[in-house]
Amino acid sequence: MSALPSQVPTRPRTARRTPPSPPRRPSQAPRPVPPPRRARRRPLAFYVFSSLLVGGLVLGLTAFNAVLAQSSFRIADLSKRVQELSQTYERMQLQTARLSSPGRIAKAARKQGMVLPEQVEVIHVRIPLQDPETHPRDGASARSLALKAVVGGIG
Repeated sequence: MSALPSQVPTRPRTARRTPPSPPRRPSQAPRPVPPPRRARRRPLAFYVFSSLLVGGLVLGLTAFNAVLAQSSFRIADLSKRVQELSQTYERMQLQTARLSSPGRIAKAARKQGMVLPEQVEVIHVRIPLQDPETHPRDGASARSLALKAVVGGIG
């Protein structure tokens, strides 16, 4: 072979063809491509569901607020009633203390003609023993209470 540089067969260069771009107008912005028709559809069901949900929440909050208001009125009424009953209880306790004072009772007894006895007698009563299994002795059988009431030992 010859001393000539080896020649590699080359392909002839062809020019690439690019599509001609439309002339740009600097005053107008390019318009966006409209979305597919399916995405542009107005979701009526979504609007109806959302409005029902928001309406239900508003109605629920209003009802809850009304229940809270009623509860606060009830609490105020009950607080007033408790205060009135406490005052009545204190008045009755004071009246009970006045009426049960020994000086008042002695004065009322003298008005009715009662006098203190000159000699005090103590009566001891023997109660027969009972079977503890059938009649437990608690110190307050019916006979002993009746006897205390007659003698004046209760109170």
